[in-house]
Amino acid sequence: MKKLTFLSFFALFFTTTVFSQGKQVELPIATPGTYQITIAQSKYVVVIAQETLTKIEELRDDTIDKTEALSELITVFIPSRKTVNSPSFKPLVEFIYE
Repeated sequence: MKKLTFLSFFALFFTTTVFSQGKQVELPIATPGTYQITIAQSKYVVVIAQETLTKIEELRDDTIDKTEALSELITVFIPSRKTVNSPSFKPLVEFIYE
């Protein structure tokens, strides 16, 4: 738990490198503990692609916590930047199976 707490306060997000119009661009990606994925059927194993983590970070609002559907069976809870940066923020469990 100490490691997750340290990581959550150390950096809100990592970056990934992409090339756009010949230029290198750094895109932020969501850090584990700053989102929570709910899977509706426990028989599925979910692997999160780098692009999905980038999309989660793009969907993150400055002040509003939100839940977004990634598919029929998968939703993601995305706390706001304000929530994640709060001193009382505790890292979220990455996956929940219903």
